[in-house]
Amino acid sequence: MNATIINAFEALRKLRVEQGEPYRARAYERAINALRNHPTQIQSAEEARMIPGIGESLASKIDELFRTGSVSELQMARPLEELEKERVLKLFESVEGVGPVTANRWYAAGYRRLEDVPVSSLTATQRLGIELHSDLVQRIPRDEFLEDDRILHQCLDPLGIQFVIAGSYRRGKETSGDIDVLVINRPNTDVISTVIQCPIFTHQLGRREKKFLGIGKIRNTYRRIDIELAEPHEYPFAIVYFTGPATFNEKMRSHAKQYSLRLNEKGLYDAQGNSYPAQTEQDVFAMLGLQYLTPEERDKY
Repeated sequence: MNATIINAFEALRKLRVEQGEPYRARAYERAINALRNHPTQIQSAEEARMIPGIGESLASKIDELFRTGSVSELQMARPLEELEKERVLKLFESVEGVGPVTANRWYAAGYRRLEDVPVSSLTATQRLGIELHSDLVQRIPRDEFLEDDRILHQCLDPLGIQFVIAGSYRRGKETSGDIDVLVINRPNTDVISTVIQCPIFTHQLGRREKKFLGIGKIRNTYRRIDIELAEPHEYPFAIVYFTGPATFNEKMRSHAKQYSLRLNEKGLYDAQGNSYPAQTEQDVFAMLGLQYLTPEERDKY
C-alpha cells in the first residue's frame, strides 16, 4: 500500500507543478520522502496522520485510496489510459537492466505484464531481473543488513580487508532498497575478487576496475548488492559520498563551489586541480567550514 500511496502522491505532485503551485508540490515531495522512509506498511489513513509531513489534506487522499483504490482528482485530471501506461512503465523499469527506452519499447509492442515479454528478447541481466523480481523489489529490513555485515566481517576481517556498509543503512534507516559496500583497496591485491568470494554473493551483473554490481542471497531472499572500491586517501571523501543521501551530497558540493572548490567521492580540489588531503570524514566537513553531522543527521540537512 505504501508504494500505491507514493505513486499517487507523485502523480499529484506533478499535477501541482503543472498547475503552477510549487508550494503544494513540495508538500507532496516531503510526504513521499516520509513514506519511503516509513518502516512498515500503512494500514489506515489514521496511521498515516501520525507520520511527520502528512497533514489532514494529504491524509484525506490516503483515506480515499483505501476506500476506492484511486484518487478522484487524478482520475479527472488524467486519462485512465495515461495512468495505466505510467503504471506499466514503472513495472518494467523496476526490472534489473531495464531503462526507459526498453520499457517504452515493450509497452509499444503490447506487453503489459512481465510474463508477456518473450524470453528470447531478454538480455541475461533482464532474464535474471524478471526471475528474481519479487525478491529484488522488496525493501531490505535493517536486521538483514546486520546479518550481511556479520557475514562480511567473518569473511574479510581475517584477510585484513576493511569495509563499511554505506547508504541509508549507515544513516540508521530501518529499510533500504539495496546494499552498498564501500571497501578500502589494498596494494597487490584483487580486492573485489576477494570480497565476492564471501558466500552471500550469487550473481554478477557488471564489473569495472573499482565497482562491482551484483546480487546476493541473505536469509533465502535475493538482494541487490554493490561494491565500491576506494583508495585509502580517497576513503574519507568516499564514505561521505556513499553514505548520502543524494540531496545532502548536492548541498555539500554546492557549498564547496562557493569557495571555488570541487568536491566528489575521490577528493576535494581547487581550481588548479590541487587536492586537499583528509584522514577522516570529520576532516572533510572541517575543510569546508561545516559542523560535522552524523550519518543519522544528514537526511535532515
